[in-house]
Amino acid sequence: MSTGGILGLHRTLEDGNNYRRGSTPPGEPPVLVEHAEYKRLLEMERRARELIRQNERKRAETIVLSAGPLDFENESLRDRMDGLRRGYRDAIADWYECESMRYAHEMALHHLGATDSETHREQEARSENARRLIHQHMNQIDGQALDDRGGQVDAPPPYNPNADGKVSRWKKLSVKYEWSLHYTLKLSNECATEATVMLKARAEVGLPSPRGRGVERYNHSGLHKGAKNYSNGHKEHKIARNKANVAAAVRRRKKSERDLESKNRLQKLLNRAAHHHIPGGQGAVFRRLSKHVMFRLLLALACIAWPITAQAADVLDLVDPLIGSNGGGNVFCGATLPYGFAKASADVDGQNTGGFSTDGSNVIGFSSLHDSGTGGNPSLGNFPLMPQLCDENDIANCSFSKQARATPYRNDSVVARPGYFALTLENGISAEMTVSQHAALYNFKFPDVNTSHGPQVVPMVLLDLTDLWDSRQNATFEIDGTRMTGNGTFLPSFGAGSYELHFCVDFFGHTGPVYDSGVWINERGGVDQKKIFVTRGFNNFYLQAGGFIRLLAESNRTITARVGLSYISVNKACQNAQTEIPTPLLGFNDLRTAAEDAWRGKLSPITLDAGDVSEDLQRSFWSSIYRTMISPQDYTGENPRWNTSVYYDSFYCLWDQFRSQLPLLTILDPSTYSDMLKSLLFTYQNEGWLPDCRMSLSKGWTQGGSNADVVLVDAYFKNVSGVDWDLAWEAVLNDAENEPLEWSKEGRGGLVSWKNLNYIPALDYDYLGFGTNSRSISRTLEYSYNDYCIGSLGRALGKDDYEKYLARGNNWKNLFKEDQTSIINGTDSGFVGFFQPKYLNATWGFQDPISCSPIAGFCSLTTNPSETFESSIWQYQFFVPQDMETLISKLGGDQRFVDRLDYFHESPLVDIGNEPVFLSVFEYHYAGRPALSARRSHSYIPSRFNTSYIGLPGNDDSGAMGSYAAFNMMGLFPNPGQNIYLIIPPYFPSVQVRHPATNRTATIRAENFDSAYNDIYIQNATLNGQPYTKNWIGHEFFTQGGELVLTLGSEESQWGTAVEDRPPSETGGELAAEPSWEG
Repeated sequence: MSTGGILGLHRTLEDGNNYRRGSTPPGEPPVLVEHAEYKRLLEMERRARELIRQNERKRAETIVLSAGPLDFENESLRDRMDGLRRGYRDAIADWYECESMRYAHEMALHHLGATDSETHREQEARSENARRLIHQHMNQIDGQALDDRGGQVDAPPPYNPNADGKVSRWKKLSVKYEWSLHYTLKLSNECATEATVMLKARAEVGLPSPRGRGVERYNHSGLHKGAKNYSNGHKEHKIARNKANVAAAVRRRKKSERDLESKNRLQKLLNRAAHHHIPGGQGAVFRRLSKHVMFRLLLALACIAWPITAQAADVLDLVDPLIGSNGGGNVFCGATLPYGFAKASADVDGQNTGGFSTDGSNVIGFSSLHDSGTGGNPSLGNFPLMPQLCDENDIANCSFSKQARATPYRNDSVVARPGYFALTLENGISAEMTVSQHAALYNFKFPDVNTSHGPQVVPMVLLDLTDLWDSRQNATFEIDGTRMTGNGTFLPSFGAGSYELHFCVDFFGHTGPVYDSGVWINERGGVDQKKIFVTRGFNNFYLQAGGFIRLLAESNRTITARVGLSYISVNKACQNAQTEIPTPLLGFNDLRTAAEDAWRGKLSPITLDAGDVSEDLQRSFWSSIYRTMISPQDYTGENPRWNTSVYYDSFYCLWDQFRSQLPLLTILDPSTYSDMLKSLLFTYQNEGWLPDCRMSLSKGWTQGGSNADVVLVDAYFKNVSGVDWDLAWEAVLNDAENEPLEWSKEGRGGLVSWKNLNYIPALDYDYLGFGTNSRSISRTLEYSYNDYCIGSLGRALGKDDYEKYLARGNNWKNLFKEDQTSIINGTDSGFVGFFQPKYLNATWGFQDPISCSPIAGFCSLTTNPSETFESSIWQYQFFVPQDMETLISKLGGDQRFVDRLDYFHESPLVDIGNEPVFLSVFEYHYAGRPALSARRSHSYIPSRFNTSYIGLPGNDDSGAMGSYAAFNMMGLFPNPGQNIYLIIPPYFPSVQVRHPATNRTATIRAENFDSAYNDIYIQNATLNGQPYTKNWIGHEFFTQGGELVLTLGSEESQWGTAVEDRPPSETGGELAAEPSWEG
């Protein structure tokens, strides 16, 4: 905001003139349309959006933040234009996760001395004090210029009105605090609660109490803006649902509107608005709002007012594959079976890591293999098909290359449902698809378009010899009649080596013979040649090429394509398609139904009593469970490198999956999970090492430790059957004792130092192998936990040398520097003791604890490599899952540990979109404060995990984000590698899980359940009718069944706080948690 400041804006709003000039939105008044400043901002927005489309988010943000001061003579226009630019900044923040805004939010709280842990009464008292302080000096503030948001906000000192420059900073933080809360309001599904939070926060930063007429108008404007953003942000999401479901939802809503109970609910909602001082709950201003504004406002509030009262008749109605399809979630949105080999989807030229995205980019094809939720290079997407109509039936008018054929899709046409995907292109061509295990079936429907001479334009479908990131090395194509066949060699998207893939495409639904067919290169096609071979040429030049076919369609103008794929051979690809889809013209609906039935079966172990929980939260839960079963992928029979009874691929990567995704499968699908574990061991037998990451039959890059060790040990302690545990012991010992030549893609590096020095040194001298010589801190911590898990398994199996590995589990202590502090923007965080790198000679190195955090730059294997991987020392300081008791002691004891956790989670240091953060949300349990884990869980759900297209905080990572959200909402979270689940209240009145192997049912039931989530603290608990005081439970709860009843209240209680009720830690060589093998 420019001169005039906060009070100036209030006066403008009080006067009301700028908001009563007809129907023109305040941000775009007609008098500004020709103004040079207005045009400059529009150009700035265009450039920023173009950079966003190119995934250059940081550059986009820089453009917006560096726009400079606004040059207007009229103060009210200046304020209004600043509001417009603030809207642009909010849009940029949606893409860049608004870390700087959240930082400003936390710094404003810090400035006031407030924390999220305060009670409502304490917050109200602090609000009054904040109002008093700021109003006392408001006249000094008014009229001072506020600079833009650019640059990092320093942690502010205590408020001192007499210190030079401090008043302006206070004002700046107040405005920034408002921005951060607007962002929170936009993204949250619990929008009524967030609206209340916004108004409370206004008071905390000293803005007037919402009672005056002008302030009411101001708050209505802000709330209306939030409601409008909420409505617009979810419109496409709602439209994109299955049309039948939309129609059913409309019928339910109309019935609800006629229902007296719904009217009573609305009245209660308005009463609640009045109770929370949302202006107009009972006031005249509310009654003066137009019907349009009233609708928008109620839409934002009513998102929690019309919940589903019972689990939907068809659980698939509550699965939305489009959640996380924008903003970096990179989810696979298309049609697949559970763990399916074939994955059919539209591919776009924007955020296409998972194939399709709702980012508004163009469709460039439809392909049948994908991964889900991964980062880095786009994965798979091989041999895409693209339907089109060539003007005047002239082949010279066809568009062949990716760039030429890119076509927008209609936003309101997208339908995504388990086992099914469909959309319509702007040119009128529609595509729907479904799958079997190894094949995909596409229906391409073409509009009626005539040539200038009268005949209809003949439908054409091309095939491109490429993948999503153009990694093809060489490829072949041949067409014979209506069958296309060929193969290609490609590179894995995050690993070493290459893979060969074969295709077989048959076309159906045409009349008469083939119109014509041929091959194409770059932008030229011809019908004389029916086969082609392409490779990388001079200077590794990439040549776009493929084939095409044109067919006269039947009266319904639909051409059907059946695509078979195989890693074995072309014949195997054709066999897969013919066996699994024998009648493509008649079998589409049957194939889709079979896929849906497969998904219902996989989701069937869980039953919810949803009570009056919102439909959005139910949809978030079931969609999260769904995404955990997309990968790993069943490649059984499709591995050309060895032939075993089962083979699963796309462990992409275990570093992401071992924390929650794979542990969830031990509960919901232990039989399939057993096959996955066998696949890991078969890989060890045939390639010499357990994989840490694997995709496309290739070795992926190792990110930290050898975390397959944790995966196997976790499965052992959870009684997953069918695994050769002696072979598993051999495999994990190989990780612990032997160093591979290239440990960047398997095993561990630096084992000489690990065994002799008991830590991984910075700049290690490693003569046994080679890899990325970095991450010494994170590798030390992960190797420690890997070895602890190996020792636990050895002890359980009765092996003689288990103690050696348990002892290595203590090596994390060797990098803990007890006097290390953390200075953040010139201010001491107040905490002492952090991990630090250490050299071969045992002298300390230094890495700033905030490095590799959201406020200090991203770190990966290739980008800004450091001594921690993808997370900061601040994050890794909480990763000692085997010995939390000792860690807490080193960090100052229970209360200081809680303080440190709070500081971390309430600051922009945290990145909940990265898996190392997951367990830290629940580590309050180890300090005897399980209630704080529950509260922390609710701080991220639904604000960061919700049902919007940008409803994930980061890459879904093969379902890792989905499993995190699902565990939270079930009321349990695992400490992987141990027989421990940390207990919080479920997000539903009752969750039942039937164990597929034992057929026993575990029930988690919440007494005094409150769907507004005010009562989220466990007061007491019973297990099978007996008092239960421990704040954790073992896996036998699921295998043996039982009922865990949690009585909830609004205040933290003594439940689960006693030392004897905390989760066990490895101290003195005792097993952390003995598994029960009964049942």
